[in-house]
Amino acid sequence: MPNGGRTGKVRAGTALLLVLLAVVVGVWWSHLRPQPTLELLLGALPGEPAIVAYVDVPSLRRAPHLGPWIARKLAEQDDALPLAAGVRGLSIALGQDSVYLVGALDLTDAGAVSYLAQRKAGCSQPLDEAACASKASAGGYLSMRLLKDNLLAIAHSPDPTAADRMSASNPDPVDEIAKARAALDSGAVVWAGLDPQALDAVMRNPPAGWVNLSLVARALRPADSAELLLREEGDGIRLTLQAACPDDAAATELGAVLKALNKMAAGLAASAAGKDLGAWRGVVDSLDVTVEGRSVRAHWTTPARLLEQL
Repeated sequence: MPNGGRTGKVRAGTALLLVLLAVVVGVWWSHLRPQPTLELLLGALPGEPAIVAYVDVPSLRRAPHLGPWIARKLAEQDDALPLAAGVRGLSIALGQDSVYLVGALDLTDAGAVSYLAQRKAGCSQPLDEAACASKASAGGYLSMRLLKDNLLAIAHSPDPTAADRMSASNPDPVDEIAKARAALDSGAVVWAGLDPQALDAVMRNPPAGWVNLSLVARALRPADSAELLLREEGDGIRLTLQAACPDDAAATELGAVLKALNKMAAGLAASAAGKDLGAWRGVVDSLDVTVEGRSVRAHWTTPARLLEQL
């Protein structure tokens, strides 16, 4: 075989090897570099909140009923829509006097880039170096800070620097991450972990807009821990409460309290509306409470068509 032919094949083989190597390196790097994962989003929140929550934004957008409903609600909030379109993940925490939010941004999204540019324009320091705050209409301050890995931290708090409490290098909340992962693997699009004792303390002087959680806080007093899961099931939306209690007696008490609270909430809603609950009566009646040992599980199911009334 002439040397030219052999050399050509060697060069072609070398080129193919380099292409394969580039693909391997690319895949390796995509997994190696930090991603806006569940661990990053929950880990950036301040420690020991009364409530910590995670929203699987891609799954929520794809949900046949919740997705369009959320999109319509965001469209009613002119300031929220551009940023919402560029959010790939979301975590939320409720503290003693503050509400914290961390969003994973897609900085290839024009809306997210525009939103950040507008906010940076009003800040005295770079957004990735210090919190930037403005007065909130509900009182206190709305502060934000851009963290590493394209995480945007936002806080509503009496403290104008509250966003500085969030960091992508905070210690990972291992238990919360494991519970959230299990919930998402089971099909939930939203997961929330509740610390009943901390929640009860917070609700004695709740942050603006969170006062309605007072009844929930009181109901959960017998529990050591609790979780909320939201998922779509066929043509319905299911909310599940899971709680762990210190003993069987506390679990039995919690089950009874949930049934009584459900009945009381129905009465209050009907009174406020000045009429029968109508189709919502089915949601109230859908409550299914199961007590097994120290564990309590409660389900409420809402027909998807009722979302149109919210």
